[in-house]
Amino acid sequence: MSRCASVLGQLSALDIVQFEFCLNALYHEYIITQNTFIMTKTVRLNIIITEEESEILKRYSVQKHRTQSDVMREFIRGLEQKLDNVSNC
Repeated sequence: MSRCASVLGQLSALDIVQFEFCLNALYHEYIITQNTFIMTKTVRLNIIITEEESEILKRYSVQKHRTQSDVMREFIRGLEQKLDNVSNC
């Protein structure tokens, strides 16, 4: 018996479903990332945040089944709408 089969035999059905979900999410993230890199240039953004802010980001990401990078990208894209609202005043 392979090591993987041995480990899988010890997991509950819920663990296996969660594992499959994570694999699907990782695959989806890979495909989107690959397409994004092809279509647009990327820039690395480094920020310093408190441990409390980091924990909030981690918890939110887990709850929404999104990567922390995805959550930050979504937030940044949402700023464009706020800019449009300010310019219309």
